[in-house]
Amino acid sequence: MHLTWGNIEKQLVTLYILFGIMLQFIIPINLFIAELFFLIFIFLLYVFFKERFLITKSVRLWGISFVLTFISAFYSVDIVESLKYCLLLLFFILISNYIDKVSNHNDYFIHVLWMACGFHYLVSWFQYIFPTQFYWLFAKIASGEWMEINYQFYRAGRICGITDQTGTNGFFLSIFALLSFELLNERKTVAKKVFFSFIVITDIIMLSYTGKRLFFIAVLLAMFFSWWIRYRIDTGRRKIQKLVCLIIIVSVGCAFLSKIGVFGTVLSKFVMQWRIGDITNGRLTLWEYALELWKEHWIRGIGIRSLTLLDMATHNVYIELLAEVGILGVACFCAAMFIPFFKLLRFTIKNKRNDYVKFFSLSAQLFFLLYCFTGNPLFDHKMMWIYAVILGVGDYSEPRLRRAKKCIIS
Repeated sequence: MHLTWGNIEKQLVTLYILFGIMLQFIIPINLFIAELFFLIFIFLLYVFFKERFLITKSVRLWGISFVLTFISAFYSVDIVESLKYCLLLLFFILISNYIDKVSNHNDYFIHVLWMACGFHYLVSWFQYIFPTQFYWLFAKIASGEWMEINYQFYRAGRICGITDQTGTNGFFLSIFALLSFELLNERKTVAKKVFFSFIVITDIIMLSYTGKRLFFIAVLLAMFFSWWIRYRIDTGRRKIQKLVCLIIIVSVGCAFLSKIGVFGTVLSKFVMQWRIGDITNGRLTLWEYALELWKEHWIRGIGIRSLTLLDMATHNVYIELLAEVGILGVACFCAAMFIPFFKLLRFTIKNKRNDYVKFFSLSAQLFFLLYCFTGNPLFDHKMMWIYAVILGVGDYSEPRLRRAKKCIIS
């Protein structure tokens, strides 16, 4: 194999995806150390191959967000921990741009991502169907702390697979569901459509057993959104076919999910929280506290990661950023997250691009943005690793970016 930029990029991103989603749970390595390794290695590749780093509008927005975050770290509660988040943000910007640079491997990256997330789908079902064998097997490779936390979730009726959090497992299952849905739309034969329909429905079942209500709802919304865009850009007979397929899949899926009680499992938590008077499960109090802090430091905030370091994480990225980096910082972060999504959406509709990779990027970006309302994916290393792939394969939406201003890393 010739040592070309494209070949090395393909292998390195494959390792990146497998490590971020699978290997880190089997080979316990600190993600902070892994990010340092990838940062140094990618930087050396740019220098060795004399490649250029694309400076797009999205990169500029993320860059401004990084600068504001870096400054806020010095008046945060813990400078060292805050600077570690700055490293994550820098790593995210570089890796998403790196994946974006050679777009002819996007189909390959998507399939690697599907298989890696599928690993958690299989492990979750293994835990659900054969719990005794599951804990016997993983007791040989997992720590005692992991076993205790995992088993507590299992006894409460919630599945977190090989991870130690239902949220982490739910995130992987959600990405797997969105990927499978796009592959379902892409496949032509009936057998393959039936196979991916089965995967999507059974993945949603397992997603309900994580107990993550927003994941369940956000995945369904993202799927419908993707279908609606496809339906909008199609014409004539294909439009009718898509409508008929939707009616059949939704009818069969809803009947099956209702029969086995999935909807009841999801709704029961809403009902329980409604009866105790707080459907946000305690988040409302955290949001109110964060907003009060923001009012006292509305321009610069109290410093990145301060709320989490004080054990007051808001479970809302937008409100937490508002309190930690102020009004200007949250505006930059929101622009950096929302602009690529809307540009990709506009480009897809305008050019009628029926590209399942781009559709996956659209639906996954929407899912990520929705999850930011009740979770902290922007501060989670594992989730940001996946978000970098999502943005990277999305190609930031417009071919004009290939003609964007460039600068040489030197």
